[in-house]
Amino acid sequence: MNITTETRYDAVQNYSTSPGVSAFARNVREEVSQYFGQDFQNTASIGKPKTGALDALYDVFEECCQAGWDGYSAKAVSYETYLHAQRFLEDFPTNYPLPEIAADPDGEISFEWYAGKNRVFSMSIGAGERMSWMMICGSISMHGTEPYFDEIPSAVFQCIAKLYKRR
Repeated sequence: MNITTETRYDAVQNYSTSPGVSAFARNVREEVSQYFGQDFQNTASIGKPKTGALDALYDVFEECCQAGWDGYSAKAVSYETYLHAQRFLEDFPTNYPLPEIAADPDGEISFEWYAGKNRVFSMSIGAGERMSWMMICGSISMHGTEPYFDEIPSAVFQCIAKLYKRR
């Protein structure tokens, strides 16, 4: 296979903005990284914000992995919950804003996006294969539960896009 420098440049440019989160998209990312001889997730422009989010997730887990972490009766964040949340962040595309991360008293990890007054999207991931979410966008409020196996549910991206859409 003969790839010109221009084609390689286009592939690199398009790589960082790919919203793909499926197993197929992950495989494509891995193949592109192998072909170009580097892991783009480790670059300063793409990887640094995500690394910060992964570090914040670990800090939340470390602080909340014991029952009663809130000084009351909060459930511990389990290692399995931490791994599900970590996978979510690792699969989360770099062209979307990264969330704030916290623990919920029920032992789940929450991810929250704030885009101004009355504009918030919040989702929680637990040890099971589902995620719960809610969105307030002006006078509109919605909520739901989605299965979470190999791909981030499209509802997550639809809500974030709506949240940041210009009014």
